[in-house]
Amino acid sequence: MTTDCRQTESQSSPLAIAGGAPDDWRRGLIRTDVSPAVARSMIVLFLGMLFGVPLAQVAFELRGGQRPGVLDLCSNGRFPTRSDLKQYEDALQEQSRAVRFFQPRAQELLIAWGGCGTTQVVLGRDGWLFYRPGIDSVTGPGFLEPQTLRRRVRNLRDVAVTETVTPDPRPAILDFQQQVRAAGARLILLPIPDKASLQAAQLGGRRATAAPPQNSSFARLVQELRAAGVDVFDPSPPIVRPGEIRYLAQDTHWTPQWMAEVACALAAEIRPRLETSARQDLHFASETVTGVGDLTEMLRLTEQQTLFAPQTVTIQRVLDAAGRPVRADAQAQVLLLGDSFTNIYSARQMVWGEGAGLAEHLAYHLGQPIDWIARNDAGAYATREMLSSQMAQGRNRLAGKRVVVWQFAARELAVGDWRSVVRQHGAIDELP
Repeated sequence: MTTDCRQTESQSSPLAIAGGAPDDWRRGLIRTDVSPAVARSMIVLFLGMLFGVPLAQVAFELRGGQRPGVLDLCSNGRFPTRSDLKQYEDALQEQSRAVRFFQPRAQELLIAWGGCGTTQVVLGRDGWLFYRPGIDSVTGPGFLEPQTLRRRVRNLRDVAVTETVTPDPRPAILDFQQQVRAAGARLILLPIPDKASLQAAQLGGRRATAAPPQNSSFARLVQELRAAGVDVFDPSPPIVRPGEIRYLAQDTHWTPQWMAEVACALAAEIRPRLETSARQDLHFASETVTGVGDLTEMLRLTEQQTLFAPQTVTIQRVLDAAGRPVRADAQAQVLLLGDSFTNIYSARQMVWGEGAGLAEHLAYHLGQPIDWIARNDAGAYATREMLSSQMAQGRNRLAGKRVVVWQFAARELAVGDWRSVVRQHGAIDELP
């Protein structure tokens, strides 16, 4: 078993990689050159989609003898609210036959002719795709600035089912630290930097070797948390060199090679805090997997699209002496709470293989089993809620733990809802 954190797989990409990006994208400017003819065509196409889709849906419903859904917007003698319009838009998006037919084809034309992505997906260079909220989390205003926090309260309440929304991550993190400490364990935060931070060259333009950009509030947050006794393990490299690849080209997640590096370095940080135990006999088994990135799926293209080809990567599955995959062990000294970055190579439904994720690699480098709770999305609160719910049911996942690692996408600091779990469930407060 080795503790060498260097990559064993080549990170060279089949894509042509340039060296850098201009300062424009740091200010949130993604420049796209569009000719007048293309611009006019895009306007006509946009207007056709804007008015044609609801009209076509009304025609389909009348032809089928159904009451047009648009009439429900003005039911009960009142004007539709913002919530009513949002519900109608969502229903139209999912149910309209016109949308299902025309939208994928129109999107492919917009990408091919005008280099246009969507509100969620930004087109980078040489076939790379980026998640718009991730870009905004890096280039946007400081997430701890008072005016930013006030704005985010309004935005979160627009989509939340309750009024208890919290944009400031500090109270939730400090509360959870106290709960973990009360259980006799140490909390380590693991914020995974966004793709826009580490793959700036593929986002736009050329840039020289430089430190990865971060949200202006990130350093302040880390300083405050460390001063309060919270360990923050930031895996961001000090500099990003031209040609270095740490993310999948058309996915929001990291490559298996960089994930393995982070797991190795994190294990070195954790190991001194654990009690000595017999090392578990674990080994790697290489496997090649091919998948379509989640960003490609967000574009909602046709199944026959050829704009973005599937990507092939090599994962390292972690197996025990009997050749069985590593499983979560509730008796382990380490508990990992994670989001889709933990699941990406562990959960088969994410199409990038299984048994080769962050949890399994962390167990390999520690030489002992670990416990983990992982759920895609909502890393700001989802796994804390799951932990609290299980403890309320009498399953104390913190019992016997020496270290609790809380992994989440760093963009959650700027866009996530850092609601208090203690006030919702109360179970963690009952720790001895």
